Amino acid sequence: MSTEKIIFAQRSIAKLREKILVGSTTNRNKLINFKHQDKKRDQVRIVDEVIDQIYSDLSGGKIFTFKPLPEEEKEPKEEQTQKFLDAFEIAKREDEVFKKEVEELGELYDGGNKESLQIERNLKDRVRKQLGLEKRQSIDIIGIEEYAKKHNIDPNYELPETNKELSGKHTDKYIQTILKPKDLERKITSIRRLSKTTLTEKGVNTLYIAIGFLEWVESESSDDKILSPLLLMPVELEDKKTKKGSEFMLSTGGGDIQVNIALKAKLEKDFGIILRELEEEETPEQYFKSIKENISKKDRWKIKKFITLGHFYFAKMAMYYDLDPNNWENLGSQETLQDIFSGSDSASGIENEDYEVDKKEIADKIPILINSADASQLSSIIDVMDGKNIAIQGPPGTGKSQTISNIIGAALAKKQTVLFCAEKKPALDVVYKKLVAAGLGDFCLKIVNTAVRKSEVLEGIKNRLNISKQSFNENTYKIEKQKEEEVKNKLIEYKEILHSDIGNSGIQVCDISGFTSKFAHISKTKIFLDIFNNQMHQLINSFEQMKSDEFI
Repeated sequence: MSTEKIIFAQRSIAKLREKILVGSTTNRNKLINFKHQDKKRDQVRIVDEVIDQIYSDLSGGKIFTFKPLPEEEKEPKEEQTQKFLDAFEIAKREDEVFKKEVEELGELYDGGNKESLQIERNLKDRVRKQLGLEKRQSIDIIGIEEYAKKHNIDPNYELPETNKELSGKHTDKYIQTILKPKDLERKITSIRRLSKTTLTEKGVNTLYIAIGFLEWVESESSDDKILSPLLLMPVELEDKKTKKGSEFMLSTGGGDIQVNIALKAKLEKDFGIILRELEEEETPEQYFKSIKENISKKDRWKIKKFITLGHFYFAKMAMYYDLDPNNWENLGSQETLQDIFSGSDSASGIENEDYEVDKKEIADKIPILINSADASQLSSIIDVMDGKNIAIQGPPGTGKSQTISNIIGAALAKKQTVLFCAEKKPALDVVYKKLVAAGLGDFCLKIVNTAVRKSEVLEGIKNRLNISKQSFNENTYKIEKQKEEEVKNKLIEYKEILHSDIGNSGIQVCDISGFTSKFAHISKTKIFLDIFNNQMHQLINSFEQMKSDEFI
């Protein structure tokens, strides 16, 4: 083992980790600098709930329904038609007066305060005129917070401490928002679409509820307050159709609640503050109290008790912690890692030639095939079985996943373990289905996304370690394998006969066989053909015993 290669691999890993850290802990990352904006469609904020109660209920498997504000009775019926709604959406993009008023309002425009609602109300009146509707009767406009209070809903995003006696609205099946029904539907639909796309394409769950935020400043002289999520809990969203419209259901996504690892790395690197993990049986409120003690010496650093549903992507930061040398025994000494960073001594950098796969010494390298394979695919499998590092490339439909599944099957037959990973989930699914179809599903530990619970993974590993050896009949396998070898050997023997020369004539047996086929098209005498073909078959069958004789 080369010491130089080990050192080079370790240095390369350290550089890679530093690159991930720098890229993931900038203020451009929403895990570090999250901005709450009501006009954004990728987030929904929760109000009038109790943090520990929400966490406890979700962890216990309770399914919540998002609750919007009551529909305004004063909303004109004609403004609820699809024709008006479509015209209003177009006007929001094209009306110059509206765009100018929004620009002047700046950050204060959120679609919910009195000023924002007045701007939208003015636009609706212009749309009414455009559609030829009657002039609307003037009604006073109130902000969304005042409207929520009128319906006995606390619009404050800072959620209250856990009370010993909870009211009915804190223990029911609803999660309260201060969004109107259509706004809530629009946002939740957008959030579901985004999360489904990421999960389908990359197998990465980005849908979480952020529980608690850290408000902090980068320096004592800075006036810019930064808001970072503290705890992230994976969740799932479902759309239930009812007579009144869509209801959106929220449930736990199966994964464990975790600390924001990007923030954890940022605080440790820049401030020397250790953000510990949430302990088992510890509630978010208890965790917040310990964090307050940690940041007590920092002026203008606060814990904000917000709950926000949104998209949070931190797959790269997970790699940063996975590659921590403290979690490994001599990380960098692994030959595979050295080959990744330094290159392999056996790598030729050119296209490999196909092997003569019918030769016994070559064929024995592949204990079993679970799918058909051509010569180039077999040669790739042989290279892998020889321990070579290879790259297989080709356009869609050329059998790459088929070759990969054959490689995994051959490795399993040799009692080896295989880690197969892909950037996109469909690639994993294709190979997994082929392995299941070959009866190898019980040997596969499939981890479809990043939200899987650790307990489920450990249980899956345990089940596979306990697979009974009785499920595999070795004698039956040997008998079937022997039958396959006999058929293959006969085909190889037949191929060799066909391509052998007849004595010293320079003519191969396959040439004569081809002649009889052509002769059949020009001969009209069936009896002559039968006699000729019979003689030729006798000649071919007895040719092996007569190879050394000279016919001509």
